[in-house]
Amino acid sequence: VFPNAEVTIANMVTTRSRKRSYDSIEEGKATDKKDGNRASDEASKKTRRTNRNEQTPAKPETTAKETDMKQLKSIKDADIPKFVDKLLKEAGIEATKTQNGWCLKDAMTHILKADNGRMFPLVEQHGAPKIFASLHHCKNSTGEATEAATEPKNCFESLCRIVAGQQLAGAAASAMWRRLLETADGKLTAEKVLELVEKGGLEEGLRKPAGLSNAKARSIVNIAQAFHKGDLSEAFLKKSEEQRIRKELIKIKGIGPWSCDMFCMFFLELPGKIDV
Repeated sequence: VFPNAEVTIANMVTTRSRKRSYDSIEEGKATDKKDGNRASDEASKKTRRTNRNEQTPAKPETTAKETDMKQLKSIKDADIPKFVDKLLKEAGIEATKTQNGWCLKDAMTHILKADNGRMFPLVEQHGAPKIFASLHHCKNSTGEATEAATEPKNCFESLCRIVAGQQLAGAAASAMWRRLLETADGKLTAEKVLELVEKGGLEEGLRKPAGLSNAKARSIVNIAQAFHKGDLSEAFLKKSEEQRIRKELIKIKGIGPWSCDMFCMFFLELPGKIDV
């Protein structure tokens, strides 16, 4: 009946397929354009947020001035002398005048007040330097050389104690110091050390009996010779400035910067040195 029906239907199918393909392409373009616009909007928003953050700096939690004022108020509210006395008592420190002549109580009072009390919270938290309590106890303790090793009583003993304890832990250093005192019959002087070496030699007279290494034994002999010749003396080491003391001590083989620091801090108790 319809001779060209098949051709007509085929043309209609082809046309519809082409239309659908065209619509899909147009729809894809629209989607891409929409996505591009969305990405552009998000980038613009991000840029605006960044600009606002740069223009509006973050508000600091607490300014340095406010912190200083709080610390200063805390100091004003406290009775500093009584507060220092309380810290010293808690640390077991009775004598506050050091061997070098400066007063620990005065020093703590100054630190608590200086720079608007910046150190006040730290001192309040950690208390007085406990090293002075141990030094006070050791320097006032008594004991025979064969029973308990006493702490050095003079500069010569202190330097020998430092050399004997180099690179050793506390207990081992104390044991070495005790043996050195026993070797000198409890009377460790420059003359006694030189006498031991003269009679028995460095090896048998000093090194073996005291349990020292060769280097430590030689260093102690070098210290004894410096005191014997007058290059070092109790008066010089106790009254001279730190730089002069260090300059002379460094000349002795076996004494370096660490040994100088230990001597200045633990025996001379110089104000510029403190154990932390």
